[in-house]
Amino acid sequence: MIVMKFGGTSVGSADRIRGLVDQVEERLLQRPVVVVSALAGVTDLLIRGAGLARDRDPQLAPLVSRLADRHQDMIRELFGPGPFRDRLLRHVADLMTELGSLYAAVSAARELTPRNLDAIAGIGERLSFEIVAAALEARDIATRAVDARRLIVTDESFGRAVPLMDATAQRVRELLRPLASQGVVPVIPGFIGATPEGVVTTLGRGGSDWSASIIGAALPAAA
Repeated sequence: MIVMKFGGTSVGSADRIRGLVDQVEERLLQRPVVVVSALAGVTDLLIRGAGLARDRDPQLAPLVSRLADRHQDMIRELFGPGPFRDRLLRHVADLMTELGSLYAAVSAARELTPRNLDAIAGIGERLSFEIVAAALEARDIATRAVDARRLIVTDESFGRAVPLMDATAQRVRELLRPLASQGVVPVIPGFIGATPEGVVTTLGRGGSDWSASIIGAALPAAA
């Protein structure tokens, strides 16, 4: 098994995602596990939006629209009319609703806590990994989108969470190894995890690389 990690630039456009699919397809015999970052620049926008929400700045609404439009436009470029496009557009709409609720909570409190910031910052990976998984599936590659919040267990050090390796290794083996043995490619969002109680955490800047290393160590895998 191998871990293939794709950063924000690698998922930054429809053409780059097509190239990603080509790379994964070439290595199917090695049973790849795919870890993806948010689209380039999206995490920065999400964090900027959190500050705007705290300050009740009217520039927040156009920022949220920009985030939604970017993902929706990519989906329409990658997928023609049909179930893939419909499913992904619903996914984006659902996460934009969740993001709006998170920003509203920050605005109401006029306070941005580390816990709230992690929930907001991790939205980008949750958007991108479903798009990548669908792009692989559309190429007739057996694929499963696996939420990292189910895999990577961390402490409550929001912003730079520390993985709890024993618990994480157990979940990775239980959830990923059966997929790989069936020839299914798991696609996982980098950067995020969750506490044992299920509260979203982030692993800090460069966290997607850390995610790939954690998963690789637990499999084990040669990246």
